[in-house]
Amino acid sequence: MPAPVPSEVLESLRSRLTGLPGSDGRIQSLRPAPLLVGRVCDDEPLFCTEAAVARAWPERLLRGLGAAGMLCGAERLALAVDEEQSELLVALRRATSGSRVEIWPVAPRVPLDADCLLADLMERPPPRLPAEPGRALLGRALVLDAVVLSDLALIVEGRPLLHRAVTVCGLVGRPSVLLCALGTPLGEVVRSAGGSSDPSGVIFHNGLLAGAPAPPDQSVELHTRGLLVLPHDHPALAHRSVPVDDELRRTMSACGACRACSDGCTAHLLGASLEPHRVLRAAGAAWGRPAQSLDAALLGALECRGCGLCNTACPSGLRPATVVDAVARRLRQQGTELCRPTPLQPHGDRGGRRLSRRRLVERLGLSTFGAPDPTIGGAVLPAELRVAARGPGGAPRVPVVRAGEPVAMGDLLALAPAGSGGLDVRSPAPGRVLSIDPDDGILLSVC
Repeated sequence: MPAPVPSEVLESLRSRLTGLPGSDGRIQSLRPAPLLVGRVCDDEPLFCTEAAVARAWPERLLRGLGAAGMLCGAERLALAVDEEQSELLVALRRATSGSRVEIWPVAPRVPLDADCLLADLMERPPPRLPAEPGRALLGRALVLDAVVLSDLALIVEGRPLLHRAVTVCGLVGRPSVLLCALGTPLGEVVRSAGGSSDPSGVIFHNGLLAGAPAPPDQSVELHTRGLLVLPHDHPALAHRSVPVDDELRRTMSACGACRACSDGCTAHLLGASLEPHRVLRAAGAAWGRPAQSLDAALLGALECRGCGLCNTACPSGLRPATVVDAVARRLRQQGTELCRPTPLQPHGDRGGRRLSRRRLVERLGLSTFGAPDPTIGGAVLPAELRVAARGPGGAPRVPVVRAGEPVAMGDLLALAPAGSGGLDVRSPAPGRVLSIDPDDGILLSVC
């Protein structure tokens, strides 16, 4: 058992920690947990941001893990590390030697969000974690990724968050991990990675699975983890352009209810009621009807995790995720919500149905693109930065500077919305405020 932490130390930590957005932009919650797991594995094909952060700042990672452990009251601390990152495993074992932090190698399968990681650990218990007691412990564990833990260490030390490590991959000259100032335009990040040979190429902010297409003038934000650049004629882009009604008609014509999409569905394999093939069949008959008369199978759409793996599994080339997402949005518009969270009760055959990262890269048509080296290879600081004036939830921050005013690195630019749990915004570099717009952000000229 760890020694009890003085209450004044915990209060000091809590006063410095206001909120840390994860890769989905949501504020991470440091709830009480007996086990805290730091995830040093990337959740998106070709990305290596988490590994690069851990390699660049292992001591910072461990300080963040320790601080989070104190805040959560965790009795055990562990780092789950991609087992293919052999050099990183050696480095972290060396850094944690003599401490109570355990190093757990994990297979590079996708997706690898918090619930999937814990379910994987249940199926293949790490050393010093007995099977049955270990399953119970993992069921109450908290997972924080390496970037969040690194951020936490800086906040505890009273240092502002001014940069992001960003993986840039796909159709770029030099796939790499770059240290980018917050507010850097995505197009500038791509140019710093050698640019794209396709002038009409599309940038996916945070990847093809969990991310979305983004314009080149969109800025790097706290939840940015990586950019994937695809050529304009990539099949994934053509599929995304199909309207929902057309996709539904294709589904009714070609879906044979083979269950391939459901057998690989992340939510279903974690214990949710969602079965995409049943949603597809029910959606055709129920489209446009009120929620009260919907087939019960459609309610499973509310448990979709948005991973899109069902799209890669369909032998008919259908896009089940498009229909499932549309059904979920329509249900929410009609006021239908889940009354309980998805239980973490992994399916008995889950282990055999999980995709390896290499197989998913092939299915997504990304195997022609090289993976970056998992080290931070350079810094990006353009002449102008556009820092977000809204928090992760869209609420406007309160500017504390005026146009024309000079700022130093780390100066406060805007306050987080009251009660949002978000972070205040600070200047990533010395410069001058050019303009302030609640939608376009705070534009800075860098000195």
